[in-house]
Amino acid sequence: MSTETTTLKSTVRDDEVLYRAIRNDPRFITLDKDGTLRISSMAFNDPGRRPSVDRAVLCLGGPAETRDRFSPNSGVLALIASDVRSQVATHGGTGITYGVDVEPVPLPDNPSHAEIFGRPLFDTDRIFERIKQALTRIATVELPPG
Repeated sequence: MSTETTTLKSTVRDDEVLYRAIRNDPRFITLDKDGTLRISSMAFNDPGRRPSVDRAVLCLGGPAETRDRFSPNSGVLALIASDVRSQVATHGGTGITYGVDVEPVPLPDNPSHAEIFGRPLFDTDRIFERIKQALTRIATVELPPG
């Protein structure tokens, strides 16, 4: 295995595009009266506080591969890894600052799978909600749902 292939599998570079599939549901994305798609923080919900994404560089079928793996009518959001890593939240009571990172977590049926997580790990729903809101501000709609 080449050094480049090993590096690609073991780290997510800052310039990588990440895809996040979202259900075709107005709780996750809505169309405003002016025609603008609005992303809800619910689009990044995850019970383990580690939202899944796909690394675009490993999705040979582009964002449609992510959509189709999730659900044919779902949409796909795009984020840049460096933008994800630039997000922070500070816990008001403890003063702990939480950074955000992304790491490859390949699955047998999805080698492009990665997860967004906290450094330290997001340990409260309030901190995770702030991070989800920040992610909605930097996400773009790659493929609209429907």
